[in-house]
Order: sequence, then structure tokens, then C-alpha cells
Amino acid sequence: MAALREDYEPPPREARREAYMRREIRKTLQQGHENIAVVCGAWHAPALRLEDHAVKSDDALLKGLKRRKTSATWIPWTTVRLSYRSGYGAGIASPGYYEHLWSCPEGSVASRWLSLVARLLRSEDLDAPPANVVEAARVADTLAAIRDLPAPGLDELREAALATLCGGETERLALIRDRLEIGEKLGEVPAETPTVPLQHDLERLQKRLRLKPSAGERHLDLDLREVNGRARSELLHRLRLLGVGWGEPRAGDRAGCARRPEPGCPHEPPTSGGHRLGTHHPRQPEELPARTQNGHPRKARRARAQEEDREVARHSPMC
Repeated sequence: MAALREDYEPPPREARREAYMRREIRKTLQQGHENIAVVCGAWHAPALRLEDHAVKSDDALLKGLKRRKTSATWIPWTTVRLSYRSGYGAGIASPGYYEHLWSCPEGSVASRWLSLVARLLRSEDLDAPPANVVEAARVADTLAAIRDLPAPGLDELREAALATLCGGETERLALIRDRLEIGEKLGEVPAETPTVPLQHDLERLQKRLRLKPSAGERHLDLDLREVNGRARSELLHRLRLLGVGWGEPRAGDRAGCARRPEPGCPHEPPTSGGHRLGTHHPRQPEELPARTQNGHPRKARRARAQEEDREVARHSPMC
């Protein structure tokens, strides 16, 4: 990064940001701390060397700025958002694989990774016998030796999996890429982490309605005759109005059990039968059975049948 920033003149806003970072580092040093860790984008790291920047120049950059009370929070990210593919400039190529590399015991990275690959393929009803796992590990070790590497890396593991477990099919390799190399995990933050009011309210409702956030997509069918089903529907539609597409409408089948609320019900939620979580598929009013003065359609049919029987009895000849 230092080489990239040679002869680089940061714009005013960026220069003020970096000057403020240096000021906070100096404050921390004055408090007696020696080993200081700064969490920042790699781009800013070369600009935080205190010996390259005078205190007076930083003070001049920050002079006149208004003070505002602010608060900060942490937001959990998914592994998909941490990847380059999401468009995140400071992302990494394969967050799922590097998590495996970090947590795996030394010397068993390749074999354990290929076991995860086989488990994933079997979960999708694809062939992945143990013999192929053993062969894939052997191929990965051989490729590393040919390339003069101390151990197989992700490239060697990917090629070994393609040749053995995937049978040369790139579609299976794409599945491994999405589900394992990148992954589908959602991060966590401590419960005591301060949050903005909207986030706090959403977390409270998610807990009360048993809608646990997750990185994967799932389908959720809602029964609007139940209080919890109506409340879930209401929350997801409120989020959509705010531009938060956690639940998206989808077309559902007509065989659901959704019904209009009973007369006098305090809630009038959208008449819906289910949803995908993210996703909500509203059932249009015309798709629901029409109510009659007798209440339920089945009761109406029974009443009509009884009326017809009485009509037939009146016109039948007496024996």
C-alpha cells in the first residue's frame, strides 16, 4: 500500500479522516499505552505513521470542524458480503476457505477440506464415495509436489476435487465455490453492543416472532388466521416499506389455508399465504373463497343443499 500511495495527494475529506486517526493514536500513546492495534482499511495504514506527519499540520486540517455527538455500532456481515464477488473492494476471494484454514489443526487442512466437499455433494444427492476423497487428497498432494509447494493450497484442492469428486463437471465445482469457498455464514456481535433504535426494535421483534436471521434463503408459509402469522406478515411488509427486502413476495399455490380475518379483528394484514425469508407471497383477495351471510363457504353449500331437499319434498307426490 505504501508503494501505491507514493506521490498520492488525498482529497480534503480523506486527509481530515486520516489526520483524526493520527490524533486518536497520539492520545492513546499519551495515556501510557504502547502496543496499539488500529482497525482500518489497508489503504490508510501507510498514512498512520506518526513520524511522517507533524502535529501542527494535523491540527490545521481539523481546525474549525464542528463537534457532533455520535455513537457507533457493529453490524454482522455474511461471508458472501466479505467476498470480492459482492463488490466489496477490501473483500477476500474465499472467506469460507480461509476460516477453515484458520480453525483447522495443522497438517490436516487438505483432507478435512475434501471431506467437507464430499459431505456437501452428498447433501445434494451427488455421488461422493470415501474412495474419491482419498484419491482427491492424493492428487492435491501430488500437484503441490510438482509445483514445489510445501502443502496443497486452494488451487490444488480445487483441481483435485474437479478431477475426482466432481467428475470433471464444472457445475459441481460452482456449488463448492458458493457453499464452501465463500460460505453462507452470518457473523455475530456481542449482545451488549450498542445499536441504533431501528435495529434494536427489529431485533426485539425478530426474537418475539421467532424469525431468526440467517445468511441462507428459506421459504416461510404464514397462516393469517393466527396472531403470530399476521404479526410476521406485518413486520415483513413494514420492512419492505422502509426498503429493507428481508422478506420478498413470491407467487404461492392456491391450496394454502390463508383466510381473511374474522369480522371485528383489530388487524387487517395483507391476505397472504406464505413467504420466502426472505420472501413473502401475498394471496390476492380474489383468490380467497367468498364469504356469505352464513359465514363459511362449506356452511353455505350445506344450507343450499338442505333448501333444495325441502323444495323437492314439497313437490314430491304423497304415497
